[in-house]
Amino acid sequence: MNRTHMARSCITIVIGILLWSCKTQHAYISDSLVTEGETFDIKNRQALHWFKDMELGTEYTAKKIKRSWTEGYHFPFILRFSGMKEKFSFVLNSNDSVNQPFKAAVFCLNKIKEKQLPDFIPYPFPLKYENIFSGKIILLSDTSVKASFLINEPPYIMTKEHISEGKFFFKNEVYEIKGVNAYRKKNGSPGFTGQIIGFEVFDKNNKPIMGVSCMNVGKVWYVKNLDKETKNFLMALSAAMLLKRELKDDHERLKTGHAY
Repeated sequence: MNRTHMARSCITIVIGILLWSCKTQHAYISDSLVTEGETFDIKNRQALHWFKDMELGTEYTAKKIKRSWTEGYHFPFILRFSGMKEKFSFVLNSNDSVNQPFKAAVFCLNKIKEKQLPDFIPYPFPLKYENIFSGKIILLSDTSVKASFLINEPPYIMTKEHISEGKFFFKNEVYEIKGVNAYRKKNGSPGFTGQIIGFEVFDKNNKPIMGVSCMNVGKVWYVKNLDKETKNFLMALSAAMLLKRELKDDHERLKTGHAY
């Protein structure tokens, strides 16, 4: 083990202990979402190795979570990316007993190459870092309705200036995605972690409409009165963010049992 790798491992362990010590805390999500938004608690995220479904509040469930792309779908891009190693898939269901339930297949790729991005996103995106997380969300009742996203992530060990940036594309709207590298202390102030432990999504007016904390079991916040269709697809995005953090390879995950 070289010195650089050893130093990163030590820092990772220290950060893990800090995050574990404040396990009742969450990522530093915007006050407007935390105090006024709709909250979704996450269940079974840290029991994925037992093949359990992940529950997002009482409204949504992520099923068929696999470290591969689910067989049985015939979308053209699946074959093109069949050789990629770091990919996962799941199906997000809404538990709606009144209206037609939302059911979408979500296909995610980690460390996608820049030249492959046109298969995932409709517009060019300036990249700062090599690490790219991207995905497609496809409505199964009407496969012409879909969304896509891209998150450009900084190195594993960061400074405060290094944050994840990305885009969420749905219909004719483009939403900004920003990583959160601080947790909310008990006194309400931010505590810098040196890792991405959450995400926020902003609309065209730069208003936060969704926040995702990837610390411990996780938590999601949404702005109230968000239209149902947009909320459904954003919930699929939030599930992808949570699962991406939980399905890391063992050598990349924190060893505390409370991986962010």
